[in-house]
Amino acid sequence: KASLLYYENGNLRRFFFTSNTDEVKQLVYKSYYINQSQIAYNEDFKKQLAEVLNCGIDNKEIQILNYNAKSLTKIFNK
Repeated sequence: KASLLYYENGNLRRFFFTSNTDEVKQLVYKSYYINQSQIAYNEDFKKQLAEVLNCGIDNKEIQILNYNAKSLTKIFNK
């Protein structure tokens, strides 16, 4: 069993998760500049969820996840 947690303060939005055996951990998602015109994203939250959510959720579902409430809530409910 895992739970999704949400924090918002102005424009700052962060998601956290916890499971029965773990403490609360932040789902890692960060944007960063490669150069002045290109932005890349650290989507380590997908790796984190793949390790924790081992209840019939396949890798394809995790790879198409977006870092937003709708997408994350859907995968946690499943």
